[in-house]
Amino acid sequence: GLSVFYDFDQQAQLWGSNVRVKLAEVYANDALFMVVFLSESYPERDWTDFELSVGKEAAEKRTTDYLLPLRLDDVKVVGVKSTIGYVDLREVGVKKAAELVSEKVEAANA
Repeated sequence: GLSVFYDFDQQAQLWGSNVRVKLAEVYANDALFMVVFLSESYPERDWTDFELSVGKEAAEKRTTDYLLPLRLDDVKVVGVKSTIGYVDLREVGVKKAAELVSEKVEAANA
């Protein structure tokens, strides 16, 4: 199985802490990959902007793949390089996308 960090599942851990600092630590130090769900509303939200900036910073420090964009629509998000491969969720569906994430993790751990 995969270990996934989802902030809503970590409410007790995040409660009372500086969430920006805590999430920055997770994204920069603990995460093997960062799956980014890109949509029209993505650039409009403060948290997604924060997450992407931390993710880009973490990606720049690595020699391996890190950002794994999943597109929900045709949006082009500033800061996500057009040269980074993405998966279009509309084409592959949720089940296949989950399988692809699992394959990516398995390959990285091989």
